[in-house]
Amino acid sequence: MLFLNRIREGIRSHEVELVVKTKAFLLLYVITFTTLQAPANNNVYCNAIAVVFMILAGLYCFLDSSKIINLFSVSFAAFTAYVFLSILWSPVKTETRTTAITLSRLLIMGTLIYNFLATNHKKEFILIAIVAAGIVVTLTTFFYYGPKTYFKYLLSGSRIGSELYAINYVAFILVIASLISFWRVIFRRKWVHLLPGLICLFSSVGTGSRASILAFCVGIILLVFFRSKGIWKVITPIIIIGLLFLGYKLLELPVFGSLHSRLASFLQVFKSGGSTDGSTSIRIDMVKWGFEQFKQTPIFGIGFSAGSTVMSKHGCDLGLFHNTYIEMLVGGGIVGFCLYFFMFIYPFVKLIKPAFSGDDTAIIGVVLLVTYLVLFLFGSEYFEQATPVVICYLFMTVSDIRKKTNPCEE
Repeated sequence: MLFLNRIREGIRSHEVELVVKTKAFLLLYVITFTTLQAPANNNVYCNAIAVVFMILAGLYCFLDSSKIINLFSVSFAAFTAYVFLSILWSPVKTETRTTAITLSRLLIMGTLIYNFLATNHKKEFILIAIVAAGIVVTLTTFFYYGPKTYFKYLLSGSRIGSELYAINYVAFILVIASLISFWRVIFRRKWVHLLPGLICLFSSVGTGSRASILAFCVGIILLVFFRSKGIWKVITPIIIIGLLFLGYKLLELPVFGSLHSRLASFLQVFKSGGSTDGSTSIRIDMVKWGFEQFKQTPIFGIGFSAGSTVMSKHGCDLGLFHNTYIEMLVGGGIVGFCLYFFMFIYPFVKLIKPAFSGDDTAIIGVVLLVTYLVLFLFGSEYFEQATPVVICYLFMTVSDIRKKTNPCEE
């Protein structure tokens, strides 16, 4: 113990320098973490930054080891343990093992992020890092294509960035970044954030992701709703919906032909007998196949990342259902579904009342929650890099609000 105390004192003497360096590497890591495809598995640059951050954050957490255990870590660990357990009955044990290992890495990283930022009361650093990630994605794409080709693709509705990223995943990051920026403008009156918000929004539209456009519409309506008071809580969202409809009609202009075609095809899903494009049709089919499999293994599921075995029976060579709800039900059954979505339902229950009371951190928490629940309809994002970072922020916000309500918990 004496030896450990001496180490603690040595670290504490350099605490300010340690905090600065850890924040710098955390910013680098979250940017890389959220912009590169599967960095937790195969990106050397990202892994190098991760190792440095983990060492620095680990040293900082060593100063106060009493805060290592928290509800975020316990919840994520329970889900990760269940994914490991599902290897026993999974028909594709290698794929399930890979997913479990990825989640365990995310668990370690998320726990370190939580403890480092929660101890410093700097949870909004995560929001800054996500916006920075959105800007990095946009700039990388812009310089890859060049100004002329970039704007040509943007106006024509062609999907920008498909050569660089997993396009739908990046679109989700961009829409989250844009909503965070608009939240800062609407609630904090920080107008300087309007520019990054618009940049991320247009970049998201440029990816051609219909899910991200729908998620943004839902998110911005919620932001306006929470900001409005009295009768304006009804009137203002209606005005926003009208403006969004006008924006959709503007997409009928020839220069936006491709994007409008994709959106129109997507909307046909809600019309009886409407025809859809190939992407929409296969997603509808995958939902049907997923429910058929869920009925056969409703309690524990077939095993995570085993969707390919289900879809191969129907002549489809995709590995994921592109729907997190179906992915959870098929892979983990009711047990896995409940374990995973507890990490969203619990913060929602705890944040919704403070949000209606006007707490702006609770408001952005609720908006991010609902936005993710919309995005989950169109993507299997449960082990993607930004998701645990956002969940980490939600749990930190719940903890901070609880401490405000009950100061004796400090």
